[in-house]
Amino acid sequence: MTNNLRTKIPLFISHLHEDKPLVDIVHHLVDEIFSEAFEIFNTSGNPLLAGVKWRDEIRDALDKAQVVLVIITPKSASRDWVLFEAGAAWLDAENKKKRLIPCRYNIDKFPSPLSDYQGVELNKKESLETLIDFLKMASNLNPSEAIISDSLTKYFDSLSQLTTIELQKLPKTLSEDTEKFIQVIINFFSNPSEAMHFARILKNHKLIEEDAYEIILNSLVKQRYSG
Repeated sequence: MTNNLRTKIPLFISHLHEDKPLVDIVHHLVDEIFSEAFEIFNTSGNPLLAGVKWRDEIRDALDKAQVVLVIITPKSASRDWVLFEAGAAWLDAENKKKRLIPCRYNIDKFPSPLSDYQGVELNKKESLETLIDFLKMASNLNPSEAIISDSLTKYFDSLSQLTTIELQKLPKTLSEDTEKFIQVIINFFSNPSEAMHFARILKNHKLIEEDAYEIILNSLVKQRYSG
C-alpha cells in the first residue's frame, strides 16, 4: 500500500464515544506526523450532518478505509458496536482489503477476533513506534526523527494530562484502610504493569472495590509516563 500520487489514504478509527478524549490524542498524533498522507475518520472528530443516516455514513467510511485502528479500552472491550465495527474490518482484513491494527489502552488483552492480530499498546513508546513504522510504509513517507520525537513527547504529555483529569473525577470517599492498601500496592511493585495485573485480579475476585481499582489503575498509568 503506497501513496506515490499523494492521494490521501482513508484511515478509520473505531472507538467508543466515551473514549473520545483518548481518541483525540491518537488522532492528533497520526495527523501531526502524517498529515499529508492520511484522511482520518472517527465519529467523534467527524461530526455527522443533520439528516444523515449515521450508521450508513460510518459504514461507508469503514468500507473505504484502507487502514483501521480499533481502540480497545476497559469500557469498550464488551461494547457490541465497537466489536461490530472491528468484526467488519476483520473480515476485510482477512480478505486483504484493508489493514487492521488493534490498539489497547489499560487492558491486558484484545477480545476475539482482534487477538489474532499484532496490536499496539497506546501507553508504550516502543509499541507506538511500530505503529508509526507501519504508517510510514503504508504512506511511503519518511517523516524526520525530530518530528516523530516531538509528536510522541506531546502525545505522552497529553496522555498524562488525561490520566490526571480522570483521576480527579473519581470519588474521594474511600476508607482510610482502602487508601493505605492502594498505596501499598503502588509502592510494592517496581513494574507498573505487574501492579496493574495484580489489581485487576483483586477487582475480578471482588477483593477491592471498583473505586479503589480505578485509583490504583490511574496512579500506575501516571507512574508509567513519568518513569
